[in-house]
Amino acid sequence: MADSDAADETALAEVTEWEGGFSWIAYPDEDGRRASHALTTDEGVWLVDPVDVEGLDEHLQEVTDVVGVAVLQDRHTRDAAAVVRRHDVTVSVPAEMSLTREQFDVEAEATGSALSELVYEVQDLRLDDDWEEAVL
Repeated sequence: MADSDAADETALAEVTEWEGGFSWIAYPDEDGRRASHALTTDEGVWLVDPVDVEGLDEHLQEVTDVVGVAVLQDRHTRDAAAVVRRHDVTVSVPAEMSLTREQFDVEAEATGSALSELVYEVQDLRLDDDWEEAVL
């Protein structure tokens, strides 16, 4: 699911800065508020479950280069492919989440190789035929 049409209408809204990154809610007026996260690492910034929105790239430039996108739930593919293409990085999905990887029209790597060297550890939360989800 892509929010590219909506992204043209809304600027980066609710942003919460914290040590190690920032989180944003692109469309705070939605009933189901979707949080996305930017994790600052020694390699650069990893985006987690990103919802694309006008102003995101400018905010990211203030931090550092985007080095990857991680998707941690099958329903959170959101705008990951658009962000991956724009920043010329890869999307990473936990190794056991094959249904989630199949939803992308870009190649998706297993997170084990990408995030295992960082301060974040990927843990499977739920893996069944109807729901795939992991946590950091």
